[in-house]
Amino acid sequence: MHSFIPLLVLYALITLASACTFYLSFRKHVDISGRYFLTAELATLAMLMLLILSYSMASMNQPSMLWLANVLALAADMAILFSMYSLERTVKFRQYLLALVFIMAYCLVIELLRTPDPKSPVLIYSIGTFVIACWTGFISFSIKDPELRNNPFIKCIKWTQVAIAAFALLRVASYFSSDLITPRQPSNLTTILFATYSALAIFRYISYQSLRISWVNPKVMDINPLNRNLALTIMEKDNLLRGLISSNRVLGISALSNSLAHQISQPLTAISLQAETLKRELSKDEANKPHLLVLDKISNQLNKLSQLVKNLRKLFNSRNYHFNEVELQPVCDEILEIIKPSLKSKKIRFVKQFTSNPRVLADSIQLQQVLINLFNNAIDAIEHSTSAVKEIRLTIATEDQWAVVSVEDSGCGIDEHALPHLFELYKTTKKDGLGIGLWLSKTILEKHQGTIHAANRPEGGAVFTFRIPLISPADE
Repeated sequence: MHSFIPLLVLYALITLASACTFYLSFRKHVDISGRYFLTAELATLAMLMLLILSYSMASMNQPSMLWLANVLALAADMAILFSMYSLERTVKFRQYLLALVFIMAYCLVIELLRTPDPKSPVLIYSIGTFVIACWTGFISFSIKDPELRNNPFIKCIKWTQVAIAAFALLRVASYFSSDLITPRQPSNLTTILFATYSALAIFRYISYQSLRISWVNPKVMDINPLNRNLALTIMEKDNLLRGLISSNRVLGISALSNSLAHQISQPLTAISLQAETLKRELSKDEANKPHLLVLDKISNQLNKLSQLVKNLRKLFNSRNYHFNEVELQPVCDEILEIIKPSLKSKKIRFVKQFTSNPRVLADSIQLQQVLINLFNNAIDAIEHSTSAVKEIRLTIATEDQWAVVSVEDSGCGIDEHALPHLFELYKTTKKDGLGIGLWLSKTILEKHQGTIHAANRPEGGAVFTFRIPLISPADE
C-alpha cells in the first residue's frame, strides 16, 4: 500500500466532517463567502478521493485522472481566495468560472509537458499554488474592516497562507535539486512535508469556521448555529442603542412639550380672568345678555383647553408611581378629551360603552399612559386599513374581582406571527415604530398586579384588553 494513502484518508475524513458541519450549520443562510469556502472543501474532498484511487489502483494512473486531480486542487485554492475576497467585497460568480476555465487550461499544459519532462508538473503546479496562496494572503492582509482585520482567526488564516506559499516555493526549489518533493516518489522528508501541508489546510478550515463563529457579517447578519448567540447579542445591543437614542429623543420632546404647556397655561389664565372681568361689567346691563352668552361659551372652551393642558402636564411630569383609589370612568374621560381632536380630524367614529365605573387602586397617570398607547395603535391600524368602517370602541366593565378595559378598532388587525411577541421590548410591526409602547404598557399593568392581552377580532381589526384588580377590603 502506498505510504500516502493513510494520510489522504485522514485528510479526506476531516475535510468531509468540516464540510458537513459547515453546511448543516449555515444551510440556506450561507453567504457568498461561505459558499466559496464550501466549494473549496468539496473540491478538495473530490481531489483526495481521486488520489486515493490512483495510489491504490494502477489503472487509475491515467493522464486524464491526473489532470482532473490537479484541476480540483487548484480550483479549491482559488475558491478559498474568492471566499476571503468576498468577506467584505462584491464578487461575481462568473469571475470564478473564468478562473476555473484558466485553471483547466493551465493543468492541460502540465499534462502536455509531463512526457518530455517528468519533473515539470511539480514545477508548474507549484508555481500556480504559490501564486494563488500569495494572492489569498495579500487579500487577508489588506482587509479594511477594523473588526474583521483584528479578528484572531483572520490572523491565523493570514499566516497559514504564508506557510502554504512557503511550501509551494520549497517544491519549486526542489525541481532544481535531486530530491523532488512529490507524492509520486515518497520519502521520509516528503511524507513529513505533505503531512505538514495537510495539517495547514485542516488548520485553515478550523480557522475559517472559528472566524464565522466569532465574527458576524454586518451586511448579512447570519443567524446560524455557529454564531447564533453572538449575532443575537449584537442585535440586542443595536436594539438597545436605538432604544436609548429614541428614549432620549422622547425625553427631549417631553421636556419641550412640558415647557410649551406651561407657557400656554399662562395666557389661557390671563384670557380667562379678562373674560370673567368683562362678564361682570356687561352683567350690569340687561341689554348685554346676548354678549354674556357668547362670553359663557368662550369661558367654557377656555376651561376645557385649560383642563387639557393640565392633563398633558400631569402626563409629562409623572415620573414615579402614586397609587390611590381611583374610578376608571373619569380617568378614561380625561384621555378622551386629549384624543378627540385627532379622532375628529381623521374621521374616526368613537364609541363609549361604560357598563360600570369600577374603583381600583392605581396610578391614574400611568393608566392614562397605557390608554394613550392603545389609542395611538388603534388610530395607526385604522389609517393603514382599507376598511370603509373607521371606529374605535372603548369598553369598561367588571368581571369577578377584576376591572376590565377594552380598546377595539376596525383596523388591519395584527399579524398572527407577531402576536406572541407583541409585548416584548423593541418588537414592533410599525415601519417607524420604536417597540416601546406596548412593552411599557405591559410593565405598567404588571406594577398594578394586572394583565394585558391582544387578539384579532373575527370581523376584522384588533382588541386590546387589560385587567386590574378591583378595590378589596384589605386595600381600603
